Amino acid sequence: MTTSAVAPSPPRSAIGWLVGALLAAFVFTIPFEEIVTIPSIGSITRLLGFAVIAVGLAALARGPQVVLRRPMLFHAVALAFVVWNLATFFWSYEPSATVRQFVVYGQLFAFIWLMGEHARTHVRLAVLMQAFVLGNYVTFGLTVVAVFVQGNAFRDLGRFNANEVAIVAALAIPMAMALLAVPTAGWRRWVNAAYPIVAMMLIVLAASRGGFIVGLVALASVPFAFARANAAVRVGAFALLAGVVAVGFEVVPTAFPELQTNLERLAGTGEE
Repeated sequence: MTTSAVAPSPPRSAIGWLVGALLAAFVFTIPFEEIVTIPSIGSITRLLGFAVIAVGLAALARGPQVVLRRPMLFHAVALAFVVWNLATFFWSYEPSATVRQFVVYGQLFAFIWLMGEHARTHVRLAVLMQAFVLGNYVTFGLTVVAVFVQGNAFRDLGRFNANEVAIVAALAIPMAMALLAVPTAGWRRWVNAAYPIVAMMLIVLAASRGGFIVGLVALASVPFAFARANAAVRVGAFALLAGVVAVGFEVVPTAFPELQTNLERLAGTGEE
């Protein structure tokens, strides 16, 4: 086994492209993983995760050798977290649940490690971030259907957990803003520019206080998306977004009375 430093990746082989496609598909389905399930396996995301690990490991082979990149500090911290969770088995209130959680964390660590092996370039990371943002758009569409078409009760988003939906949506805001710095044109630029507003709408539909707090912090990334613009433009963009959110609290109750309870819940975040 040999270890190489972080360097520009060589041109992708066929199996390298397959790993990249599976990674993107895996990330794309994370926001709505519970929507599609397979008997005896679980979510489609889990199936894709197994495929990524299997094909990713095979792609590391270079003839008789396995070539690995030098691990980053983040890998060491993540591994320590996984090992620590396994160690809690000895004082866990429910050891079986601890083991199940360790398996989940182990799979996530394998995914993180494979990302470090196959997606270290800016272009490949941008593809994964774009997939995550687009996956949240799917979640938004499904949530709108659940609330306005199916008429679900307060915070009932079908198979979605309201808090998880809101937090995942908020985490994608900095990714969308980072993608605005990538030289792209057409629909992707518009999709990323509009995403912060879509994310905050999704947080309102979920009525998640935790997601609301994360969303407010994530919105701080908006001015940095206009890094090449002058300070006035950056502040103006952030103020515009904040204004849209603020106006939403006034307009939404009138246009959609059924969301009044959601806004009241979010308005009480500070008290809670």
